[in-house]
Formats: sequence, structure tokens, C-alpha cells
Amino acid sequence: MIAMFGLMIPNASAESIYKSMNHGIQFQYPLGWNVQEPPKTHEHSPDIVVLGPQVSKIPDSLTITVSNTEGKTFDQLKTEKINRLQPHVNAGDLDLKYTGTDQVSGRDIFIIHAQGSLINKSPDTFTPDQIVNIGFAEALIYDTPKYYTISISSDRLDQFDQQIENLEKAVYTFAILDDKQTSIAAEEGGGCLIATAAFGSEMAPQVQFLRELRDNTVLQTQAGTSFMTGFNQFYYSFSPAVADYERENPVFKEAVKLTLTPLLTSLTLLNYVDIDTEQEMLGYGIGVILLNIGMYFVAPAVVIISLKKRFKF
Repeated sequence: MIAMFGLMIPNASAESIYKSMNHGIQFQYPLGWNVQEPPKTHEHSPDIVVLGPQVSKIPDSLTITVSNTEGKTFDQLKTEKINRLQPHVNAGDLDLKYTGTDQVSGRDIFIIHAQGSLINKSPDTFTPDQIVNIGFAEALIYDTPKYYTISISSDRLDQFDQQIENLEKAVYTFAILDDKQTSIAAEEGGGCLIATAAFGSEMAPQVQFLRELRDNTVLQTQAGTSFMTGFNQFYYSFSPAVADYERENPVFKEAVKLTLTPLLTSLTLLNYVDIDTEQEMLGYGIGVILLNIGMYFVAPAVVIISLKKRFKF
């Protein structure tokens, strides 16, 4: 890709490295852009969406789609991609500027750079629809059992070289995390996997609240740090599987979201108290734990017993 576009790839800034615990990958994205992990609506919908500020009709975007190879080779996937695009090329809707292959970190990459037209429909029935020219480029990174497609798009064709550079940064900093790295990333910088899957993004207010509570309150004391160390070993032993099932089952996802609401409400109490000592951390922490035990276990048990007594013949 460097040979193709002639761009220099600067060192990745740690501030703009995104680590996805859900998908076990990391990559660099432009500073100031918003990262989301939306629910999948179909097999080709992106798993990670990074949106830039809207300075034109359509905001610049970078997406990553995670797919199963299903045993297909790199050449087979490359051919499938071209075959999907060919009808649009034949119809004149798409102009393929470049296709080629490369290798990064020992992985084969298939590169596409194209330009096409998009009808931008106006909500005003009296305003005619506008045809917007879109530039996009993507890199298919081959691995097994999964492959990864990183795409960039923009309607600012006169500045598309900048978007190509953003794509190159993402590709050349792309890494697949092993299980240990995923756990470390989750413990050090990530949010709650289950909450992230439930609310759709690490940038969701609920997930950010949990992260800030952990970093700014719990981890500020030795007692809190010790608790988080033990909790993480337990939590990350099952949370990836729960998060995966949330993304696959919308009903289960909504149930988890509803279940998390009392927990989030109880944790907000810690924002209204001053925790300056180990004893206060222990006291308030135990208090919140007991409160949640009461909400999630004692209260339902009392209700069930009461109902059994009432309807007992």
C-alpha cells in the first residue's frame, strides 16, 4: 500500500489505538473520531464503525468487518469480492481505480480503491434528491479462521488522500490480540464486555460510567485494586461468551440491558460520597454489594415465596 499511494506511515499514537475486546483486535484510528460497535443487522454489516466529524454532506467513516473464512483461500475471497463489485462496474455506477495485493505482518491483503455515486435523499419532499460522488478504499486482511475488511469512505474527493492515509494507518497498526492480551486490554483500558455488547458501544454513557467509576474511584485505593484483580479473573472467564450471545440474540441483549439497570443505578451512589481511605472504600464497597444482593436475589426470593403462599390451595 505504501508503494501504491506513496504515503509515509507515521508511528501510531497510543492515544488513537482502539482495542476491541469483543473482536480481539486493535488498530489506529484518527484522533477525535467516534468509535462504535453497533449490533450486526446482516452478515456484511460492519462490526466496528469509526465516524469522523460531519464537515460535508456525509461524514467520513472507517469500518471494520469481521467474517469467517469458511475454509476459503485468500484467492477465493479476492475473486468473490471482485465478482460482487463487477455488476456495479458494468452498470457504470462504480469506477475501480485500483486493485492489488500486498502483505503486512505476514498476512495477505487485497486492496481496492474505487469511486461511485450515491443518491442522497432529502427529507424535504420539495427538494430533489442529490447525487453524491463517494470515494472509498478497503483492505481485506486474510487470516484464519477469520478475515478482516477495513474500509474508508468520504465524499470529499479532493481530500481523499487523507482518508487513504487513515486506512493505511489502520492496516499497518492492525493486530490480532491473543487471549492474554485481550484480558489485559479489558482490564487496563476497556469497559465491561457485557455492558458494551448490551448498549452497543464502548462510548455509550453507561459503559463510560463504569470505566470512570473503576478508574477514578475503585482503583484509587489498594483495597479497590485488590478487588478488581480478583474480580477480573472471575469476570473475564465467562463475559466474552455472554457478550457474543448478546450480539447474536437481540432478545437476550434487551434482557441483559434491563438486568443491568438496577446495578448501574446502585453504583451511582458512589458518586455522591467521598472515598479517601481504605476503610471507606471497604465500607461503601461492601454496602453496594449487599444492596445488589438484596435487589437481585433477596427481593425476588421474597416475591416468589409470597406468590406461592397466596396462590397455594
